Amino acid sequence: MGLAYHEALDLHEILGFMTTCAARSATMAQMVSDQGLRRLLNTDVQSATKHAREIQGLLQGTKVGGR
Repeated sequence: MGLAYHEALDLHEILGFMTTCAARSATMAQMVSDQGLRRLLNTDVQSATKHAREIQGLLQGTKVGGR
């Protein structure tokens, strides 16, 4: 089953947002001195990366706009 155009666009938008957030968390993790906060930021990066891969898989494995 394929995705409607607006669904594919929504997934691309979410993917871009997640990528930006992961990059920001990775940058912040290098700057903080608190180890608990650093662990939390690194966990966020790992989670966002995993979910981004899942979204990429959805986008690559589906037909867009087809009926």
